[in-house]
Amino acid sequence: MKSASEMEQTIDDLDISNLNANNLYLDFSGSNVGQIKYSSNPTLNIILKNGLTIVDTYSTSLSVNASRTRLYLSNPTGVSNWADLNTGLFKNIEIEVNGIEFDGKVGNNLILSELLHFGSIVSGTSYSYYRNGGGSGGGGNQQQ
Repeated sequence: MKSASEMEQTIDDLDISNLNANNLYLDFSGSNVGQIKYSSNPTLNIILKNGLTIVDTYSTSLSVNASRTRLYLSNPTGVSNWADLNTGLFKNIEIEVNGIEFDGKVGNNLILSELLHFGSIVSGTSYSYYRNGGGSGGGGNQQQ
């Protein structure tokens, strides 16, 4: 399994004055690595920045939808209230997702994460890796 702890997004110039966190979610359906798996509660860290200076941070747990392709905020009201307090104090947002994993497959693997608000993509990031098949047999392109 591949951990998504490397999944981090930076969102520049996002207007959160009309943020409705009830309609904010992370979508992984464009990935080719299967369903979201987690052994503990997945969390989302939101980091507000003004350039390189951290203005404020917020952590919240996430819930997974039935198809295991989307993550939703477990406390959207708390996120909305926190965002309202910080409106105008920052220029960019970093988000970090922790506690989720994906089944990989032999070959190329792509984890695609898109942050959506009211169904519109706000930001996205991708991570790809290659997994060998292992074993003692040959494989790939061999010359005789």
